[in-house]
Amino acid sequence: MSDELITMIDRRRLGLWAVGCVERVLPLFESVAPGDSRPREALDCIRIFGNGGDRTKQIRTAAWAANAAAREVSDPVAVLVARAALYVAGTAYIHSLESPHQVSHVLGPAVAAAQARELEAGGDERVGDAEVRWAIEHAPVEVRGIVRRLPAGKFPKTRQGTLRRQLAEGLL
Repeated sequence: MSDELITMIDRRRLGLWAVGCVERVLPLFESVAPGDSRPREALDCIRIFGNGGDRTKQIRTAAWAANAAAREVSDPVAVLVARAALYVAGTAYIHSLESPHQVSHVLGPAVAAAQARELEAGGDERVGDAEVRWAIEHAPVEVRGIVRRLPAGKFPKTRQGTLRRQLAEGLL
């Protein structure tokens, strides 16, 4: 048993869950930028890592490429999806720190996916809430355990903060 707050196995499980959350909204990016595979490549790297692959420089490279994709599209939904892919790639590097900030990293991919889905639906909050419920329902027990081990984060009084709070509370 490791004394680490977040182990490599945790990062792998978290990454696979995050891939599932963001893969659902990836078509929203690809419909705007059909020739840009960078967000998908970030998810693919984490899928390999999550299934036992090494934590390589390729993951960081894919993360920065997804971030570049976010900067290069003008559609706000596509920007959110590409950033969600960046956050997915970041799951391999989440620090094992007992800090409320860490919960934001754990929740980031699913929250960004919910925001993208909601924005695509014209700001319909019910759509974002439904995406958060999907993420909660599909979270493995290990992901729930990570959230339980971390100190509660602060949730700003914004829509993003509301989605984060819903997700965090649903995973407890």
